[in-house]
Amino acid sequence: MFHRFETFKYLHTCVEVAQHVSSYPKELLFELYPVSDEEFESLLSTLPRRFGSMIASYVNGELVSEMASRRVKIPNPEHGASGKESIIDDTNYLLPENGGKMFVIAA
Repeated sequence: MFHRFETFKYLHTCVEVAQHVSSYPKELLFELYPVSDEEFESLLSTLPRRFGSMIASYVNGELVSEMASRRVKIPNPEHGASGKESIIDDTNYLLPENGGKMFVIAA
């Protein structure tokens, strides 16, 4: 859904504590200026829940920059899929200098 700049200006006047407003197909996301958790809870009881058919959602602080800072830009090969440190043993035990011997057992 396309919204005009005037629409966003109007939304900022309705929610003056909004730092950013994002529009999604069925939701308006208001990123508020960061406040304490107690103050944020108090604010939620005073803010609109809907604008027409669109649900109003609120975030204490900036959601986008918080999400971007959590993104891994370069994978760390020392961490497995679980995020825990992997123990990697890259020793080639079959090399003679590592004492490796291969025995073939015939049946």
